[in-house]
Amino acid sequence: MNKIIVSNIPNNFTNDDIHKIFSLYGTIKNISNTQKAIFITYSSKQSCVEAINKLNGKLIKEQYIKVDWAYERDSKVYIHNIPIDTTLDELNTFFSYYGEILHIKFLKNILLLVFVNKKDASNLLLLNGKISFKKNYLKISTSTNSTTHKHCVYIYNVSNEVTEMDFLQMFSKYGEIISSGIKNNKGYVNFEKESSALKAVKYMDGKK
Repeated sequence: MNKIIVSNIPNNFTNDDIHKIFSLYGTIKNISNTQKAIFITYSSKQSCVEAINKLNGKLIKEQYIKVDWAYERDSKVYIHNIPIDTTLDELNTFFSYYGEILHIKFLKNILLLVFVNKKDASNLLLLNGKISFKKNYLKISTSTNSTTHKHCVYIYNVSNEVTEMDFLQMFSKYGEIISSGIKNNKGYVNFEKESSALKAVKYMDGKK
């Protein structure tokens, strides 16, 4: 998948403006719009990597844009019980055996893996408690149980049209997100810091 999502875009930004900025990092095959974000498909994965590294958090017309991988929810897994002194290179090498990795993030003993092929994510879930890393048997799941009431924001009456990517786009402005999820019109966002959760509640409570 060679697709990224761009959010928190200035209201007067056009597709021509987007193309002018993002084409600096590679050939763009397609640009599609939603009400809250823009999806850009490049001809290569490396172009996505460069665009994310160069433009995520960049100030454009008085707004800090967010640029990240666009991925399907079913292609994501969380892995627990990893030694905290482990490096990303070690993790990438170890888990690449199970499939091509699109995105990897390690935070507070929890590893987030996003695979290019969601079937690889499903296969890895079947190995929950059956594989070990540095002598630790790994818990593999579709969510993280590290949520606490102080760090987590719960959202109710979520529209069926809202996706997890919408959640990330709406709430990432308030701080680093460890995990999020939606099920049965209910959702949660688990922040790294309690202060981020408090900000989210303050500014998002009651919003539609």
